[in-house]
This record gives sequence, C-alpha cells and structure tokens, in this order.
Amino acid sequence: MTKKRCVLVLMVLTCWGLSSIANAADKQSSVQQRLDAILNERAAITGVYAWDFELLALKGQLPDIAGQGPAAALKEAHQNGLASFKEQPKTGEKGYNSGNALFDCNDGRFYLNVESVTKWVNGAAPHIATRVRWGFDGVTYSMWTRSRQGTSLPPKEITPADSNHGTRSIAEGEISKTVPSADTYRAYLSTSGACFLPPFVDLFGKEPLPTNLIEFIASRISSKSVLAVTENKDGIIEFSFEYPNASPQSTKPDKIVFAFDQRHGGMLTRVSKFSAGLPHAIEEYLIEPGEWGEGIWGPAQITYVNWLNGFGSRTKLTQRKIRQDVDAKEFRVEMPMGTMVNDNISKMSYMVADGSIDEAQAKERYVAAHNVVPVLSHDA
Repeated sequence: MTKKRCVLVLMVLTCWGLSSIANAADKQSSVQQRLDAILNERAAITGVYAWDFELLALKGQLPDIAGQGPAAALKEAHQNGLASFKEQPKTGEKGYNSGNALFDCNDGRFYLNVESVTKWVNGAAPHIATRVRWGFDGVTYSMWTRSRQGTSLPPKEITPADSNHGTRSIAEGEISKTVPSADTYRAYLSTSGACFLPPFVDLFGKEPLPTNLIEFIASRISSKSVLAVTENKDGIIEFSFEYPNASPQSTKPDKIVFAFDQRHGGMLTRVSKFSAGLPHAIEEYLIEPGEWGEGIWGPAQITYVNWLNGFGSRTKLTQRKIRQDVDAKEFRVEMPMGTMVNDNISKMSYMVADGSIDEAQAKERYVAAHNVVPVLSHDA
C-alpha cells in the first residue's frame, strides 16, 4: 500500500470513528431528553399518596465468598435468582413492619401508623414489639411510640389497667421542628414503601428522604459522574453513574444504575448497585408497578436484595390511592392520655392528663432531663 493510500485509509477510519462517536452522543442526548420529559411529567403529579403496607424479611443462601471469591459468588447468587430468597415468618428473626401511610408528593408531609416486631439485639428479650405514629404537617414533627418485650403488640391506648397490673410500658411522645432522628426517619419511610413514590428516590440509605429525582440526576450530570444513558427495545431507559463508595477501604466509586420503564409511565422499576470491578450487582431494589390513579404508576411491591450477604426484604403496598382532600390535621399525631411528652419547641416535658399543663413544672422537667441551662429574662 502506498504512503498516500495509507494516509487516505487512516483519514477515512478517523472520520468514521468520529462520526460514530457523534452518533452515539446524539443518541444519548435524545434518550436523555426523553428521560427529562418523563421526570418532569412525574414531578407534575399532585396530591397525597395513601396506602397500607407490610414488610417481611427475606432470607437467601449466603454466597461462598471465601471459597469462590466475590465475583464468582455473586455470579452464582444471581443465577439462583430471586426464587432463592424466601419470605420469613412474621415472628422470625427479622420480624415485620406493617401499617398505613400518607405522603404528600409536593412538599414531603407524611403520616405513618406502624406496627412492628423486631429482633432485640442485646435486649432483655429476643424480640420487641412497637407501635409508632409519626407525622409531619409541613412545620412540626410529632411522634408517639409504645413498646414492650415479646412479639405481642402493646395496646393502642394507655388504660388504667396498665398501671394497676404493673404491665405498663410508658408511651412516649416527641414534638419538634427538626427530624427527631434522621436514621429513624429514613428507616420508617423506606420500610413503608415511600422510597420510590414519584418524584422521589431513596438511594441505599445514603440520602435523607425525600430526594428529588430531577435534582439528583442534575447533580450527577453537573458533577460529570454519568457513565451512560441508554434505552433498550422494551423502552427501558437506564441511567448509570458513579457514586462514592461508603467503605473507607475502597478508593474507587460504586456504579449505580436507575431503570425507568416507559411502558409504565416512566416509573423507576430497578435500582442496582455495583461495587468497583464486579460485573454483578451487590444490592438491588426491584419495583413492581401498579396503578395509583388514572395513568399514574407507582410501586405495588418493592423487593430489596443484598446478593452479597444473602438477605433482603419485601414491602407490599395495598389500598393504593392518590387523595386530593387531605386536611393538614391528618398529618399530626394526637398524644393519648398517659403519654410522656418531650416538647422541643416549648421546652417542656409533661404527662398528658386531664386538665391543663403545669408549665412551670413541665419546663423544670425539661431542663432536668436535657441538662439545659434556662434562659433568664431581662427583668430577672
């Protein structure tokens, strides 16, 4: 081949390569535009989600990482599939969470009524049973809890018999303008199924709920961490990006993949986490679609699987609807008689009883309980 012909071939190959790159970029841009349209459409949904839920633990086979190595063990776990993960009985090692919920898709107001039985690690009994009512009306958080040892739930209300028979477990209430516990907030909202209601997402517990999908994806794009935006023949758009690894031992980021199903209103149907260098997901959320309203798709069931450690959970969402008539008071928790309340707004601690609150005594209790130095007025 002559020198001139060789140069010509190289020029053709270079142009073809640049053209392919340009076409790929145009295709990705087109898919990104469809994804943006989906997210904007779902962000326009108004109203309050209302549903019942039940979460059960899943147990699978523990991969033989020591014998096979992480890559081979993960491959085998994925080959065994979801069928290898079995739902555990309600009183099993991990217990259950069930109840009903409200979640405002516009401003994050919520109400949770939860019944749970969980393993009590290093506790006085193998299990602890708890009732929780938790609400946020847009300004104030209010939470009521009552627990007792064992797998039998405590009564919903405190009665005189609780005190007379010595079996009383004091109900505790908390009123605050800040989240009482970010970990509890994340855990309860996640186990209720609120982690994948449009337009929000919960990313493996690293982000506080609600995380707005549009804002989150925009942040991935601006940080130049996007790996690819692709679309398959079934209309599934996959958005993959790098995400910092939480493990201090790793210097490489994880890969996260969001899958959006255009056949079901563009809802998020899968979230997968890949550890650096491993070809199979180590954690996944698999979200089965269901209609919440006319043309509005959301989760009907959320299955979480930790392929690396052989466990997971399944949350079933029933009685699903979107309400437009929710009054603000439905997001507030009324403290029943006998509740010991810790009011972080008024700086008072008191027992709910008939009659008015002795504010002076309630403030003294708050100071004593929180080791707070009282603020003196200028007239003192």
